[in-house]
Amino acid sequence: MDGDNRLLRDIWTNNCKVLYDANNVISSAQSVTDAGYKSGLIAYASIFKALTLGNLSMLWENIPDTIGAPVNNPTKFVSRTVGYTRAVSTIDAAIAQINKAPISTSFLSDAPVGLDIINTLQALRARYALYAGDVTLALSSANAVDVNRISVMNFESLNPNPVFINVTSSNNVYQPIDSTLSLPIGLRPAVNDSRVSFYMTVALSGSPRFRLNGFWNSSTRPIPVYLPDEIKLIQAECLLRQASPNVNSAKSIIDDILKQTPAQDRLGVGANIASGYTGIVDVANLLSEVYRNRCIELFHSGNRLEDMRRFGRANNEMKRRNMPYPYRERDTNPNTPVDPVF
Repeated sequence: MDGDNRLLRDIWTNNCKVLYDANNVISSAQSVTDAGYKSGLIAYASIFKALTLGNLSMLWENIPDTIGAPVNNPTKFVSRTVGYTRAVSTIDAAIAQINKAPISTSFLSDAPVGLDIINTLQALRARYALYAGDVTLALSSANAVDVNRISVMNFESLNPNPVFINVTSSNNVYQPIDSTLSLPIGLRPAVNDSRVSFYMTVALSGSPRFRLNGFWNSSTRPIPVYLPDEIKLIQAECLLRQASPNVNSAKSIIDDILKQTPAQDRLGVGANIASGYTGIVDVANLLSEVYRNRCIELFHSGNRLEDMRRFGRANNEMKRRNMPYPYRERDTNPNTPVDPVF
């Protein structure tokens, strides 16, 4: 993979464009006189701003410091850790605005159905605070999420699920490699883990043998912004990484996730492993189990590369640690950093 890779270029360009638009919405919302509607606009745009900062930071070592800089003064770059902290700051500002003036019913009636704004802000703050290394904030934010609710991006025939249209429907571009989810021995899903059959199907004949399923099997299938079990796994990880680890509470959370059946999960993602966790109960082994479950539970969500770095996985388990910068950026911006060695 190099800077001319189309998928990589599109991820960079699309996220930068959404970030630019979100900044414009947040800036323009300051002049809205209806305080509740203003809160809704800022909160809604902040979700997408945080997601784009997070997406860029998960893939690249450094991200643009500003978006929309003039050609004669091109943007410089900041570290991906700064990107995560900016995502958190964006959410902090949105929550502060909501605390001053709750989101109005007028805004909610105009907003797309499916996205739970308050829970999504807390969930993304938990995710990106964790990635930035702020365990305390990540835990408090995760605790503030109502895991009995879901938040999704809905699709329809005129605005179809993009992964289904571009990938699943044609079995083209990319597909699962195998039913181990590319995990090494010792971390692979149990053979009876129902999450594997949720996320992929196995063709009886033809190629490819393994095919995407889950949230990408229909043109109108909603895609969740986060999974309730992601929030639970953040809680477990934070309990293990805090100054005084709480291994028993972390194990209890992991047990609940493993024992959960698909029918018990609002999104249908359940391991259905009645025995729960049966390994050694200490910080190191439970952290390994958190990583394993994040890889399975959040399959195809884009979070694994960051997880591999955070959990110190070996280079031989990944294709690369960070992505090269698109040629389109490098050709127009002399401040573009050198590509990572690996």
